[in-house]
Formats: sequence, C-alpha cells, structure tokens
Amino acid sequence: MNLFNFLVWLTTGALIGWLASRLVSAENLRKQKSDFDADDSD
Repeated sequence: MNLFNFLVWLTTGALIGWLASRLVSAENLRKQKSDFDADDSD
C-alpha cells in the first residue's frame, strides 16, 4: 500500500508539473505573439 501511494503521488506530481510547464509555454507564446502585434502596429 505504501508503494502504491508513492506511485500515485509520483504520477500526480508528474502530471501537475507537465500541465504547469505546458501552461507556462503557452503563456510565453501568447506574450510573444502580442509583442509582435504591438511591434506591427508601430
């Protein structure tokens, strides 16, 4: 049971980390696009 709990927490942590990195990269892409749009409107 202890090993099972450890695996569950490990998997959950990996999923959360993966989702967080995806959200951050998506946010960075959005910022870059908005920066380009601002440059184009200059």
